[in-house]
Amino acid sequence: MHSVAQGGTAYSWSKLSLMVSFGQRLRRLRRDAGLTQCDLAQRLGVDRRSLQRYELGQMFPAPETLVALVQALGLRFEDLFMLVPPMPRDRPARGTASEAETGKEDEA
Repeated sequence: MHSVAQGGTAYSWSKLSLMVSFGQRLRRLRRDAGLTQCDLAQRLGVDRRSLQRYELGQMFPAPETLVALVQALGLRFEDLFMLVPPMPRDRPARGTASEAETGKEDEA
């Protein structure tokens, strides 16, 4: 089980739920780009069934396929893996890891 803290909320995921979450995001990004599974599979150099398995969370793409996904969908790499809401980009995250553990943060 993995967890990520974001904005005071801890998100816990198993490997399976991470794969399913990634697959759902991939499906949404593909559809937003106006591509069919066949279109995207062809751009990636994989068969449609492999892409279908990625979207269903049954299989995870190889690193070179992840690079091709980012390029084919016109994304930044981190956009492909956005599993939690993004942090605001106009200010750095507050506190350090040790402060987060003790519950202390600097006051602005």
